[in-house]
Amino acid sequence: SGGLHPCCCSYAPNDAKIIASGCSDGSVQLFFEKARYMKPDRILRTAHTDRVTDVGFICKGTASNLMVTRSLDDTMKIWDTRMLSDAKGPVKVLGDLPCGGQEKAGVCVSPDGKYLVAGTAFAKGALGSASVRIYDTEDYQQVKALDFGKKSPLKFLWPSELNQLVVSTSSGEVTMLYSPFSSKKGALHFVGKKAKTRAASAIEYAGTGPIFNMTDKDDIQKFWSTGHGNMQSIRRQEARQAQKTLTPIRPPVQGDKNAGSSDQMAFAALVLKSGAKQLHLNNAVGVEKDSQKALLAYAEKTAKPSLVDHAYAKTQPTKILDWSVEESEGDKRMSAIQAGEFCKKCGQKMCRCTDYSAWGNKRQKTG
Repeated sequence: SGGLHPCCCSYAPNDAKIIASGCSDGSVQLFFEKARYMKPDRILRTAHTDRVTDVGFICKGTASNLMVTRSLDDTMKIWDTRMLSDAKGPVKVLGDLPCGGQEKAGVCVSPDGKYLVAGTAFAKGALGSASVRIYDTEDYQQVKALDFGKKSPLKFLWPSELNQLVVSTSSGEVTMLYSPFSSKKGALHFVGKKAKTRAASAIEYAGTGPIFNMTDKDDIQKFWSTGHGNMQSIRRQEARQAQKTLTPIRPPVQGDKNAGSSDQMAFAALVLKSGAKQLHLNNAVGVEKDSQKALLAYAEKTAKPSLVDHAYAKTQPTKILDWSVEESEGDKRMSAIQAGEFCKKCGQKMCRCTDYSAWGNKRQKTG
């Protein structure tokens, strides 16, 4: 609908000197080789009585002198490109090729130009079934007919590399027709070969999937997560928890004795105990975390030099604790700026919470 428009297009495969286009009104327009394709060189206005669904060329040798057209008027016509006109008409008309209203009904020519392929559609309530018909290009007689049941063949492809006929049907399926003698590759890769099946051991190894304990709240949460398609994140979390970079669980400490039973651990415990006793500590575990507090606590406990004090016995007989704090120039300026009082409401020195301009309007009371 909406006027004349092209429905299909093709070009001569040998020399590409002719471009043919089938239109919605049943006409066929041809363009010959030239610099600019503005207007068609030949127009077959009465080529068909209905929409043209496909156009092709029959190649014999290096020439493409024969053109094939397919239409919704249930016919397929062969034309001689050297004498195209409505008066002379087609070379051959092949009828009784119902399309069933399929606007994609196509034609195909074998790579050697010996055979012509077309399809018939399946019609409900009618006798017979859909089929693929193959004609000889010498006398245009039917050579073979292949039954396709209720699947109407639409488009055809006959590649020279495989020498196989590929047929697409109205059901969405693609069928490959081949010859066991002349075809190559393609369908022959899997013809007569049994499909691979998984071994029973592999199926058993795959398991039945994750198992959840429905009395544990964590497993219940995992179960609902799998229902929302989050199985991949669950596997990622399990792998992260099972990695070896986690800190191992250390043995518990029982009083003053370490729970380890090996000789190295017993020796280490003994060393820690003697060190704690020399430093006048209750145990080796309860060491003060703040170093300054620890130094102040043991600064005046003994007059005898111990441990590090031997190194400073001559140069520093009197112990001095440096309480000074290093302050940079930026910290000094910041402290100077922040010095003084601030408003408790707005946090600024120049408070804006009170309108000071109204103070002068008040009259001072005189006794």
